[in-house]
Amino acid sequence: MLTPKQREKLSYYFGHNDFEDKDALAIYPFRYETREIKAESEWQVGDELLFSARIISPISIFRKSAKQAMVRFEVQTETGLYKILSFNPYLKKNLEGQQVTILGKLSKPNEITATSVNQKPIHEQLGIFPVYPLKGSLKQYQMRQIMKKVVSENATSLPERVPASLMERYRLLSTRQSIKQVHVPTSLKHLNYALRTLKYTEFLEYQTALQLQKEL
Repeated sequence: MLTPKQREKLSYYFGHNDFEDKDALAIYPFRYETREIKAESEWQVGDELLFSARIISPISIFRKSAKQAMVRFEVQTETGLYKILSFNPYLKKNLEGQQVTILGKLSKPNEITATSVNQKPIHEQLGIFPVYPLKGSLKQYQMRQIMKKVVSENATSLPERVPASLMERYRLLSTRQSIKQVHVPTSLKHLNYALRTLKYTEFLEYQTALQLQKEL
C-alpha cells in the first residue's frame, strides 16, 4: 500500500483523498526518457548524458538568487575534464576523489548541468523511464516510485479487456502486461507492443459503446 505521504501527493491528481491506490493506474506518462551510455567523442551541446566520472575538486555552494543555491565542482572522465553545476545544495561535501554517476545536460562544451549526482552503479540507471505530468509538490522520481509500487501491487488483479480470440489475432499483450510495460518498460519493443494494445483496447471499447447505443 502507498504511504500516507504518497497518497497525499497523489491527491492533487484526483482533487480529493477518497481514492483507491489502483486508481492511479489511470495516470499515464506523456513521454519517455531513454538513458544510455554515449561515447564521449559524440557528445554535443544540448545532449542529455549519463556517464561516470571522478570528482577532482571540492564541492562549493554559491547562490544564483536569494532563494536558489547551486553546487559547483569539477570531474574527470576517461578523456576529459568538465565543470558540473547542480541545483542540489544537499549534495555530500566529502565526495572529492570519489567515482560518481552523473545525469545531466551538456550546456557548454565543457560544462554540464546535472539533474542527478549519485554513487549508484551506472548499469542500474540505464533503460527507458516514464515521464509523468506533475502536480502539487511531486518530483518526477517520486512519481515513478509511486507508480512502480501501484503497478506491482495492483496490475495482476486487473480484468482482461480484450477477448482472447482478438488478442491472438492481432498479437496483443494482456491488459496486465500492457499496464506494467507502460509504467515500468523493460524494452522499447515491449513498450511499443503495450501502447499498441492499449490503443486497440480503447478503439474496441469505443466501437462497442457505439454499437450498444444503436441497439437501444
